[in-house]
Amino acid sequence: MSDLSFDRDRAGITAKGHWTDSETFISIGFGYAELEGECDVVKDPVLEDSEHLFKACLHFVKLMRAGCLEFSDACATLGSGVKEATANYDQAEHKAVRDFDFMRGSIGKDTGK
Repeated sequence: MSDLSFDRDRAGITAKGHWTDSETFISIGFGYAELEGECDVVKDPVLEDSEHLFKACLHFVKLMRAGCLEFSDACATLGSGVKEATANYDQAEHKAVRDFDFMRGSIGKDTGK
């Protein structure tokens, strides 16, 4: 299996100093983080299963926040053109890469189970 690489220069992607798409998605993501506390509003001790609605609300808010932060990463790479952003992986991205490498190395191997 060969490695996949991306060359910004060969793809013709140039840095645009006036683009703020990456920062915009970061701001939206932090806005979603502030909404986590608002999910408490749907809890009602009188209504049955309002805890399920609370958990669904919280899951949605966290999912949207994560999505916005991933869009920010994509914009930093392909939109805003900030080259440093591609080298600035966060802890979750490092774990995802390690997990993918582990899975890729395990494909086709007999685990004995």
